[in-house]
Amino acid sequence: MLEDLGNGMTPTLKLPIDLHVLTYAQFAEASAKMAEGEQARIIGPALHMTWEDHELPIWFDFVFSLQELGQMDPMLSNLLAKTRKDLRTFWGDDKLVNAIKNYYPRGQRLFETKEIEEILRNRLKKW
Repeated sequence: MLEDLGNGMTPTLKLPIDLHVLTYAQFAEASAKMAEGEQARIIGPALHMTWEDHELPIWFDFVFSLQELGQMDPMLSNLLAKTRKDLRTFWGDDKLVNAIKNYYPRGQRLFETKEIEEILRNRLKKW
């Protein structure tokens, strides 16, 4: 699957993932907006069932579900750490959790399970 993605092809193997592809410049621009408290969005290719251009509420995915996989470029790793610190400084944990909870129906459904909020709060503490 990763080889297909690396070659710009739709993977033949279907997994229950939500994958967004963005450039470093897009991420850097969104990070600067998030650091100022903006709920940044990016439009770009996304893999759900098929590849399609999709508006990504990157701030939601960044706070709630972004996972680093493998070794990261040091510049990207530093930007990620700085953005996380800036977000916590600007918003604080309670406001971040409430923003995720109230953003849209999916956030509200996720938080019907009390453990989800605890997991998110623990994640924020590690930032």
